[in-house]
Amino acid sequence: YYNNSDTPYLPTAGSTDPKWVLPADLSFPLPLSVVQGSPDGLRSLRYELYDAAGNPARLSSQFVFDVGLFPAPSNFRAPTIDLAVPGDLLIDLMDAAQLNGAIVRIPAYENFLRGDEGDIISVTLTTSLGTATLPDVPLGSNTFPVQVPVGFPTLALLYGATEGLLSMTVSYAVKRRSVSYPSTLTATTDVDLFQVGPTNPDEPDLVNRNLNPVVVRGEDATGVEGPPNELLPEHANRPANAYITLWDQPPTPDAQPFTANLIYEGQQVDSLFVPSGIANQVVKLQIPASAVSDHN
Repeated sequence: YYNNSDTPYLPTAGSTDPKWVLPADLSFPLPLSVVQGSPDGLRSLRYELYDAAGNPARLSSQFVFDVGLFPAPSNFRAPTIDLAVPGDLLIDLMDAAQLNGAIVRIPAYENFLRGDEGDIISVTLTTSLGTATLPDVPLGSNTFPVQVPVGFPTLALLYGATEGLLSMTVSYAVKRRSVSYPSTLTATTDVDLFQVGPTNPDEPDLVNRNLNPVVVRGEDATGVEGPPNELLPEHANRPANAYITLWDQPPTPDAQPFTANLIYEGQQVDSLFVPSGIANQVVKLQIPASAVSDHN
């Protein structure tokens, strides 16, 4: 009985009797015409034994095997990585924030097979710190290039405690039921998720709420500062002071030297190198008078 049919198949062409006398090796034929009668997929065989008097025994349990008459997938092409390959060959925090991780795309290949028992795409990411295989993506009705999302936690896990660039290789395989067809073509990009400061609870969001907000104070002609975050007429034509209280959460400011860049209305207006910061230390930068007046 082939493919869960309740009707036994005929063992040889032209035969009218589905029974087959077992030879010494206990083999029995499975005609190609029977196999071709069903599409590719996981198929089953069952058999029923008869004694010499023609009395049947119970049906056997089924043996499941993979039938693949359709040509195997071939002519694979290298995967691409949004915002990186092709491109600057880098996934940084801005890219990760925009995509909430990364996006791998698998180009079209020959002899692809759709459907419930069709192709499944499996993508693997590898760095020197480890390997992660992403959740399988069925080809189904997806258009090429097939999009495979990479969650930010996966990127962060493969990046670890690295500071600076870390090379990452993207590989993939097409799985067709029980058989896997790996592509020999891969894509490689650098990853740089390092950031100075305390752990960002909302990563990959570029805003870290564990960093203290800046406090701006104007200064009059006598050097007296005004109230926080309020620039008054007497502060006109003078730079404003910007105070930053360094964070006190790990990794604390003394972990390594860093530079604080002050951004005012989307433009960098000052910077300060901090060789050995201390938690809750207050550092001072300035907003030039010209920057203030330009956005008044």
